This record gives sequence, structure tokens and C-alpha cells, in this order.
Amino acid sequence: MGGGGDADSADAGDGGYDVVDWKTGDPPASQTGRRAAAVQLAAYRLAWSRLAGVPAGQVRAAFYYVRQDLTLRPAGLPGGQEKSQPARAAGPPAEEGRPAAGL
Repeated sequence: MGGGGDADSADAGDGGYDVVDWKTGDPPASQTGRRAAAVQLAAYRLAWSRLAGVPAGQVRAAFYYVRQDLTLRPAGLPGGQEKSQPARAAGPPAEEGRPAAGL
């Protein structure tokens, strides 16, 4: 991501994009921490969609925790994963998974 951000993005190959924020620390343990992290990730997602001129609904976002080899994709990010919806509310706890191929 340009502009000094620390998130990376990649064409997902399905017409959408993934913004991935690589982390070297541990995932947040508390619900409050997870919500705060989701707001941060949503800001990266919306900023990247605007910089790239891509509708926010085509941009997914995740945290990748390097030491744990763990990808977390918070559900219901502020700004919504749905097509072209503006940011409104904080999201629920994250879904767990492994990094996508090529990330």
C-alpha cells in the first residue's frame, strides 16, 4: 500500500483484492482489542480501495500473524465487506484461517 502504510495488497485472482496487514506480535486477546484492530484494518481497506479506485466491496482484508502463521479475517469490518457501503459500525470477533496462496 502506498503512502507509508504497512499493509500489503494483492489481486486475489477472482476480480477482488486482499489487503493484508502483516503483524509480528500476538493477536489481540480481548474483545475490545479485536474490535480496535478491526477498525484499523477497515481503515486500511477503505484507504486502499480509494487509492486504487476500486469499490470497497471488492476488497477483502486480513491480518497475518507471522510468528503464529495465522491469518485472521475479521467479519463485518467497519465499512462492510458488502459492495460500496460506507463505514458504519465496529465488527464482531475475527474468523481464523491460514494465509491464502501467494501471500
